[in-house]
Amino acid sequence: MEKGRTSIPQPQDVISVVESDPRVVIYPLDQDVIKMTISLSIINEMHDKQIVATALVLATQGNVVQLLTCDQNITASALLATVW
Repeated sequence: MEKGRTSIPQPQDVISVVESDPRVVIYPLDQDVIKMTISLSIINEMHDKQIVATALVLATQGNVVQLLTCDQNITASALLATVW
């Protein structure tokens, strides 16, 4: 937002946008995600591990998951489908 890369005008507007967009899923950082995070040694950054772990947990629950990212470490891992 600060760099002008989004159509969301103010930081506080993020919550409204997220809540109104059915494509956005907020998933808790639960025990399954934490266990999956710990196992992802191929992903370098902790936050990226948590994002990928969440996507993988959702996939194991039968959800169709595509991660919107251009992160080279995530895409090179080929752990899940990515879109950019």
